[in-house]
Amino acid sequence: MTHQSMGELVAGLERGGWVERRPDPTDGRARLVCLTPAGRDLVIRGLHHIAEIEAEWQERWREAGHDGTLRPVLEHAVRHAAQVRAP
Repeated sequence: MTHQSMGELVAGLERGGWVERRPDPTDGRARLVCLTPAGRDLVIRGLHHIAEIEAEWQERWREAGHDGTLRPVLEHAVRHAAQVRAP
């Protein structure tokens, strides 16, 4: 992601009230991007929804005869794909 694209993404999150930029106390040139209380609530809700989706799909896999350990299988596949692409 380019610096400009990241800046646009952060600006949109800032407009939504989910993050705020603060001066970095250790580097006067840098800004820290921090979650606001609304941003923290959004993260919690998002994690809850992700857990619900994972549980639903794990149940579907169990019904199809799989043992239901979908997440470790997917994590392994992602790690393997990253290793294959690494130079």
